[in-house]
Amino acid sequence: MLTKNQEKYVKGLHQLKNRRRTGAFFFEGHKMAMDGFGENRLEIESIFALESWVEAYAKDLTPSLAQKLIVISEREMKKISALKTPTPILVVAQQPAMSQTISQHSEGMAALYLEGIQNPGNMGTILRVADWFGVEQVIATSDSVDFFNPKVIQASMSSIFRVKMSVMDLDMLAQKKGAASVVATAMHGTPIQKMNKEAQPMIVMIGHEGKGLSPKAFAMSDTTVTIPGHPHKKAESLNAAMAAGIICAFLGG
Repeated sequence: MLTKNQEKYVKGLHQLKNRRRTGAFFFEGHKMAMDGFGENRLEIESIFALESWVEAYAKDLTPSLAQKLIVISEREMKKISALKTPTPILVVAQQPAMSQTISQHSEGMAALYLEGIQNPGNMGTILRVADWFGVEQVIATSDSVDFFNPKVIQASMSSIFRVKMSVMDLDMLAQKKGAASVVATAMHGTPIQKMNKEAQPMIVMIGHEGKGLSPKAFAMSDTTVTIPGHPHKKAESLNAAMAAGIICAFLGG
């Protein structure tokens, strides 16, 4: 049974201010739940599940997780879910700590740097792209959408559990980048096909969906690359997640 306090707490996590205040977030769905349970760095607070899920899968939970299981009704799940069609399980956990360093691989992409990304679907897809292509770290500016936004989490398809995440504005990036070269992306620059994986690691910057990268970001970059389109293309641009996928395919780990 879902108590009023539990309902208020979980519904509060739909909002950024409450996720920041509590340091908690939630994720939904059987696969994502099982993936999350397998991550040692996740501290699980509560597991809300329908009786049908409990009957099928509770036996697979460790004793410590089983103690955090709360059986609720479909009506109660609808109250706390962020989905139009709720799944049989919702898990509340503490947010994993943000990395304060930047990966320093010997070659290829060390990280994707996202400046002002606003769309949760884009952010979640970029995390999934990074996971697929072996890019270990995704860094976002503080004005980007929250990594733990429920829509970001759903779009990431569990990649949020595996990719190292950081929040760094440009000044901090300049201090932390070490030997990495910084590569800006834009409508004009060196064609991505002509870029080689460099001897030092690369941090590839992708900008706001509408405005692109800021002048300050371009000023601190070492080079600028572009993704050439067809000579007779009609589309004005690619969205941020599409661009990230193409870039990672060429330059990823």
